[in-house]
Amino acid sequence: MNDRGRALRSGGLAVIDQVGPSRSGVHGALALLMLAAFVSFLDRQILTLLVAPIEADLKISDTQIGVLQGFSFAVFFSVMAVPLGWLVDRFHRWRVLAVGVALWSLATIASGLAQSYHQLLAARMMIGIGEASLMPAAYSLLSDYFSPEARGRAFGVFSLSSFAGGGGSLLLGGIVLHALGAAASVTLPGFGQVPVWRATFVIVGIPGLIVATVLATRHDPPRGSRGDSPGSSGAIAFLRYVRQHLGTFTLVWAAYTLLVFAGYTFIPWAPVHFGRRFGLTPGSVGTLVGTLQVVSGGAGALLAGWLADRWTHQSRKGAKFRVSMIMWLGGLPSLVLFSLTDNFSLAIIGFTAFTLCDTVGYVSAAAAIQDMVPSEFRGLTTASWYLVTGVIGIGGGPVATALLSTHLSQRGDQLGPAMLLAAAPAMLLGLIVTLAGLRPYDALRALRSRSP
Repeated sequence: MNDRGRALRSGGLAVIDQVGPSRSGVHGALALLMLAAFVSFLDRQILTLLVAPIEADLKISDTQIGVLQGFSFAVFFSVMAVPLGWLVDRFHRWRVLAVGVALWSLATIASGLAQSYHQLLAARMMIGIGEASLMPAAYSLLSDYFSPEARGRAFGVFSLSSFAGGGGSLLLGGIVLHALGAAASVTLPGFGQVPVWRATFVIVGIPGLIVATVLATRHDPPRGSRGDSPGSSGAIAFLRYVRQHLGTFTLVWAAYTLLVFAGYTFIPWAPVHFGRRFGLTPGSVGTLVGTLQVVSGGAGALLAGWLADRWTHQSRKGAKFRVSMIMWLGGLPSLVLFSLTDNFSLAIIGFTAFTLCDTVGYVSAAAAIQDMVPSEFRGLTTASWYLVTGVIGIGGGPVATALLSTHLSQRGDQLGPAMLLAAAPAMLLGLIVTLAGLRPYDALRALRSRSP
């Protein structure tokens, strides 16, 4: 093995030796990417905990909240991922990411200043544009820091920050709301007296500006430094590559789109369901759901990475792509339990199990799609994946649940059945598509490994 291909073993992850970053540089890069992802999900998910005060203050409905959680964010997040993915493949990846972090952080602060539904809608769109830079840059960088045999675990560790951010936003929000008690407003330096929900947006948006400054100082590693063979680059070459393997891309993209859709019928509405079904206060919901999400999501991320690498090493059929089967086989019964039970303890079990299964499936996708393409296409590959899964999955999932809930009952107490009715058909179809895609996925991976 040459110097470029030789790897050090550190904490179970293979990292670059000699021509690549030092061991400390690799670990520092991973830590910074995790911090950026934590801030991303913190800014994105905090809205979930603030549904009740926002609806009361701006006088908006569940369906409008679904648009804020889904389409307003997802459309811009997904569409802008394509040009940003192209930038990632062409320019300094850390700096592209730094600009994105600064943009979504400023937009989060602007969310707290919004005086109308349409202003809040515009702020959510800008958050989507900024966050579109994260995954193309992060996946491309991680693929140049870690070998194919260790990428599953690397992506799993990286994804811990996403679930810590999502769960942490609820946990932190719950702690803040408990601390404020019945206070209707707080005083923020430079902003004056503002309602609690507005102050929350401002507070969680500020740390991202500091993170962006640090990211801009990082050195970009050489592309293909994990031994990937060089090839043609650019959008035209990427489209030609996808066309050559269109059947495989269609099956893999469809499976992960259905997975994201199913997850987002649940993620934004589960905290609201806890509050409405069991009479919990927003502070209690935040503390409970945040803690469960951090624990189960973190466990799922690590399990996904371990399984992806283990099954790749064992040459199991479908390898990393096969890991998504856990979502289809374990997620559906978990969702049935959570959605339909009136027992609080069983609802906690259902929520925890579904979150773990959803996390395993989602995290495995990050490593699986990188094995399908050469290094020159990783930014555009990630961007195209987010374009498809974002518009249909992140955009459609929350709205589907809201529309079904409104149709089933005007009293807003049918979120459980609505989540189940929205997710179940997608999950059953996802199982079929995944089974059909295992062999084509293996064939493309084998072709990639034989490329000169």
